[in-house]
Amino acid sequence: MGQAPTDPLVSLKQSGLRVWNYYWHFRHELKMSEDELREVGIEGDDLFIRPELIEPLKQADRAFRKQGYELIVKDAYRSPELYELAYRKRHARWGKKATDRLYNMKDKPHTSGLVVDVNLVDPKTGEQVRMRDPKHDDDGAQTIGYYKDKDDPTSREYQRLQDLLIETMLAVGFKLGVKREFWHFEWPASGQRVVQ
Repeated sequence: MGQAPTDPLVSLKQSGLRVWNYYWHFRHELKMSEDELREVGIEGDDLFIRPELIEPLKQADRAFRKQGYELIVKDAYRSPELYELAYRKRHARWGKKATDRLYNMKDKPHTSGLVVDVNLVDPKTGEQVRMRDPKHDDDGAQTIGYYKDKDDPTSREYQRLQDLLIETMLAVGFKLGVKREFWHFEWPASGQRVVQ
């Protein structure tokens, strides 16, 4: 199993929050076997996080529910071994440039247990809400502000959803990661006050 941070981790599934483990669901596309995933700490569709993130994530979920959505966490703690495996598999499949753009292999922020990748869910359908168009938009669509200057209704809706996600997560105490991905949030250092 992967190396855990010094502080204990808790199951997100047991917290009552929606969970959708990216690596578990995309294991075939990423050409990762279940045995390889087990070796790096993933066994099924659960995620683990430091306990202090549970309440802010629940606060965000309550705020999203008032807007007609639910929060879903897609990635949280990643062992250093998972970082290495994912990097190797992505590098083999999509090349160094695309992989380096996505993975912060220097800092490996997910190893802290204080980082989440999130999305919204439509509670009526149970489906994740689409906030970008990976088939038609370039990789820049993964970063904040990509759709800001576009006038078509679909782009305006993507920007509205991304803004809602970002503003809500920031309001409960998270900060954006250094790569400025609209779904990646990090918990600040101690002393951060959580907005009620």
